Amino acid sequence: MKNRFLELIRSKLGCGYVYGAQGEVMTKSLLNTLVNRFGRSHYYFDGYSAEKWVGKECYDCSGLIVWALQQLGLLTTDLTADGLYRICEPISRVALEPGDLVFYQNSNGYKNHVGVYIGNGRVIHARGTAYGVVETELFASFTAFGRLKVFPPKQEKPHWAEEPYTYLSQRIVIHEKRFNEPATRGEVFALLAQVVSLLDK
Repeated sequence: MKNRFLELIRSKLGCGYVYGAQGEVMTKSLLNTLVNRFGRSHYYFDGYSAEKWVGKECYDCSGLIVWALQQLGLLTTDLTADGLYRICEPISRVALEPGDLVFYQNSNGYKNHVGVYIGNGRVIHARGTAYGVVETELFASFTAFGRLKVFPPKQEKPHWAEEPYTYLSQRIVIHEKRFNEPATRGEVFALLAQVVSLLDK
């Protein structure tokens, strides 16, 4: 499930950034609707104009992640970056794994930007009007980190001897035992020890 999430996120590299967008192909009419809803300052500032993305599929930072989670049937509501953090288990930078979320936060702890960690110190995020959806390094400005709780829990790998133990206890005759009589754990490990000693010779 997490691998599919990462595939969906990667598939949107090169898409545009428009505040409030979640995968729509941007039109001038839709842009005007967003401006009226959220205010002009999100779309026209410092010489930048969201009109550069008209005709392109667009996302904002949280919209990219919300879209991917909705495609997987893991989310039904719209969430901001701060809202996404609230459905994460907080983790440390050193604990990051591909598929974890990384956040900017202000001095009050409010999360105001989010990206997806893809491994090797790299992040995919809808970075802003000037950039669109891009892959970058894990900037120092990412200071909060979370692991989404909506993914199914990771299955723990069995101990190296568990599978052979199960197989042997069900299928192999140990000493004088009958074929359908299960072996004890001690008998199985004794047999494994004999096999290992033979391999070492």
